[in-house]
Amino acid sequence: MPHRTLQTLKLARANLMHMKRLLYAAFLVLCFCVSITCSTLSSGLLLHADDIRLRGGHEQSAIDSTMIKSITQRTLDTRGKRMYLESRGAQDDDKPPSLGMDGVSPSEYRSKFEIQVKDPKSSIPLDPIQTFAKAPFAQEILTEVRAAGFQHPSPIQAQCWPYLAAKRDLVAVAKTGSGKTCGYLFCAFMKILKLCPDLEMKRRGSRSSKYSNSPVRSHALVLAPTRELVVQITAEAQKFGKSCGIVNVAIFGGVGRGMQMRQLNMGAHLIIATPGRLNDFIDCGTARLDQVEYVVLDEADRMLDMGFEPQIKKIFKTLPAHPVRQTITFTATWPKGVQKLAATYLHEAVQVNVGGVDELIVNSDVVQEFHHVRSHTKEAKLLEVLQTISPDPSACDASIIIFVNTKRNCDLISRKLRQQSWRARSIHGGKLQDERLRALNDFTSGRAQVIVATDVAARGLDIKGVSHVINFDLPSSGAEDWVHRVGRTGRAGAKGHAHTFICDGDAGSAGDLIKILTKANQPIPDFLTHLASLRRRSSMSRSGYSGRDRYGRSR
Repeated sequence: MPHRTLQTLKLARANLMHMKRLLYAAFLVLCFCVSITCSTLSSGLLLHADDIRLRGGHEQSAIDSTMIKSITQRTLDTRGKRMYLESRGAQDDDKPPSLGMDGVSPSEYRSKFEIQVKDPKSSIPLDPIQTFAKAPFAQEILTEVRAAGFQHPSPIQAQCWPYLAAKRDLVAVAKTGSGKTCGYLFCAFMKILKLCPDLEMKRRGSRSSKYSNSPVRSHALVLAPTRELVVQITAEAQKFGKSCGIVNVAIFGGVGRGMQMRQLNMGAHLIIATPGRLNDFIDCGTARLDQVEYVVLDEADRMLDMGFEPQIKKIFKTLPAHPVRQTITFTATWPKGVQKLAATYLHEAVQVNVGGVDELIVNSDVVQEFHHVRSHTKEAKLLEVLQTISPDPSACDASIIIFVNTKRNCDLISRKLRQQSWRARSIHGGKLQDERLRALNDFTSGRAQVIVATDVAARGLDIKGVSHVINFDLPSSGAEDWVHRVGRTGRAGAKGHAHTFICDGDAGSAGDLIKILTKANQPIPDFLTHLASLRRRSSMSRSGYSGRDRYGRSR
């Protein structure tokens, strides 16, 4: 019996040792799996945190949720392109491409692009920055620029950046689509980075907490005339400034104040606003501009046309004075009102002109086509033109803006185009702000091929890649608005196409159109010349001039 018990104990002990070895092996396997899982989760969390950081700037914008979603998607797409560039190795980062006009002297560059510089302090202009490699910007900004596909600075950017970097007040006069938005935004970013130690410490990878709890102050302000333009500028600011941690806020009317007020209270480095709504927040004490040192008046001529001068005057009373404040004005034309505005708020400003200043100039990159029509045949002609752009609406990859003069026509044409299988939206001043933003979002995202618009959008939109502009109605205000309409296409060096429908009743604008086309070396259709001559003869007959004396003899 004792012998059997001893045998049983030995067997149990052996089984126990075997089980311990099995458990130890299982423990090792479990540790290995946990190690791999933790590593994966860590990487995922880092990526997720990076995505949250990227989205943070968007969620702090005052644009409605639909617009935020679109801008965020474009941001993530851009981030993917940037990661691809960086994955090619440090060699690409250490040796940025030479993107510009190497070998061209500054004077030759200015001559080529018709740049004139007027500096009250010097008769010798500063050299233009012809390549991004020579631009005085943070590497994060230049990385975003390369990821966006920009090859070299536009003429207005190249000549303005040296003066903005030198803290000079500046007036820039250039046609629409000249790259002015990035022209002033990049320098605004550098000003903000200089004035915000916390952002600079983060850029350099420092973990110092000295400035980590400092409140976000507003150091830069951009004023724009329309809600649409504010939205466009905000999208550009988020796209190029997010990697530096710059927080911006869009302030405009037509939507509730609650979200914008909360964002102002949270703090923003850059405020992009229409004058009216910004004044509302100044009055209630929500917007504080006492530390703003960089101010931009974008489309100053348009703001004056819309009657914003009193609001602008009120805003400037709350801003620091020169020399603390640097003021920049961008304008497409140089009328006396803008000259007076510049003389009031800018100090010894440098003026940079690209192209003509006192005359209307149409973009030579836009091919102009004119169609002589009757009022009742316009809709049929519109469908005919659209068929030439794309015979199959469902397969059309073009981006088309159709301009009309009335809200009624805007909605009517949009509805009829949808009946013809075109993905069309409409935008005009009678629509609610969220409806207008939704239409713009559909158009910019490609869900809509066509957007039908009144002149409320003619100078407020800055949409990339518009391939065609169709003037269903000639602008009632004349040739200036026509130039701004067709300026929606052919931007940033791309080719564009513009179609303009002209009725006999539009003869009053024929002469101005001929002058503009002649300066742009564009062909002039015979019927336009004929309408202009009819207009001249009609004017002479109304004034009593017939070309003969009272006896019927030729003069």
